[in-house]
Amino acid sequence: LLDVPDRVLCPSPFVADWFERWGVGPDRVQAVPNGIPLPDGAAVRGGSLAARTRRRPDGPLRMAILGAVVRHKGHDVVVEALAASGVECELYVHGPLGDPGFVSELRASADHVPGLRLHICGPYEPEDLSLLLEDTDLLVAPSVWPETFCLVVREALARGVPAITTRLGALPDAIDHGENGFLYDHDEPAQLAELLSRAATESGLLARLSEGARATRIPTLEEHAERVTAEYRAAMGGRETSAARADAAIHELAAIESLLHGCPEDRAADPLLAGVA
Repeated sequence: LLDVPDRVLCPSPFVADWFERWGVGPDRVQAVPNGIPLPDGAAVRGGSLAARTRRRPDGPLRMAILGAVVRHKGHDVVVEALAASGVECELYVHGPLGDPGFVSELRASADHVPGLRLHICGPYEPEDLSLLLEDTDLLVAPSVWPETFCLVVREALARGVPAITTRLGALPDAIDHGENGFLYDHDEPAQLAELLSRAATESGLLARLSEGARATRIPTLEEHAERVTAEYRAAMGGRETSAARADAAIHELAAIESLLHGCPEDRAADPLLAGVA
């Protein structure tokens, strides 16, 4: 199947590397990061909203997690890290409640963490993001499996909100550790606890990270469309050399399918079928 396409477009280098390990040559696989709709007030070609004051020095840390509330997204790791750090925190969870049992566990765990006020807010609309993140100090993307891309990190950075995420898969791609956010090992909540303690206590840190977030280059939807269009044009230009490879692959796939469905008369008539057999 991977011999058929002229291009294999992937949302991240992590995914592109995966396909290369399956035998797709680097001349045919391309990482094309997804673009996002920039919020009002952001520059057309990247950048983000103007700086705004968020956390009061004497107030709790205000954090948000965006996305489906399911176990593999790692919400429970954040609660565990907050318990270890002793940080006073308002934690807002926005997204569909995909696993009611996990949501109940999350609420119960948070009830036993001094200084943590957990707000599970449910689904949101994309146009509400700027309002939801307006007073947010940090976005946390704590997935415990390797994501292929991460929209929510970029949506936060585009609004000047620094992000903390794990080192799994494509999650770290938009984060410059210590500049616009932080990275930690997904199975080490103690690392996350230390970072949250720094965010809550280190003077000027959140302001520096927010400045780094505002300076982060985020591709737009228009730029993504331009890049995909360019890949199509490049693929069309090489069709003469790639057609033979694709035709051979399609023929072989047809032969394999015929064998799987048990067509002995076809096997006798087609030498490729005999070779596959």
